[in-house]
Amino acid sequence: MFTGLHQERRTLRLSEEDRAILLREKGARILEPTPGRPMREYVVVPEAILASRPKLTEGLSRAQTYARTLPPRSSKGKKAALGASGSFEDLPSFSTRNERSSLIGLLGVEAVPRPSRDNAPTRVDGS
Repeated sequence: MFTGLHQERRTLRLSEEDRAILLREKGARILEPTPGRPMREYVVVPEAILASRPKLTEGLSRAQTYARTLPPRSSKGKKAALGASGSFEDLPSFSTRNERSSLIGLLGVEAVPRPSRDNAPTRVDGS
C-alpha cells in the first residue's frame, strides 16, 4: 500500500528521505490513526499539495516507487491466526468445561459464567 485515506485525509507511504522533505511542508505530519500510535512511514498530505495536481502526482509517484521496494506482505497475519483456510472452522473448539478451564487458566483470566436460559433477558413485548 502506498497511499490511503484516513478521516478524509490523503496519506502517502514514503521513504525516510521523502518523508523528511514532505514533513517540512506546512500542515504535513506523521499519520497517527490512534493517539500515541504513529504509523511512521505514512505522512498526511497537506492541503497545499492536494490542491496542486503536479505536486500530488509527484508525491504519489514517489510513494508508489518506495512501496515497490518493500518486501511482499507475509501471508501470516489474520489468515494464519484463523486457520489454514482463513476460516474460524479450522480452529479447535473448546467444547467441554475442562477444555475451557484449561484455556482460561493458560490465558490467566477468570472464567466468566455463561448465561443460563433461566437468566435470559425477556423481550419488551413479553415473549
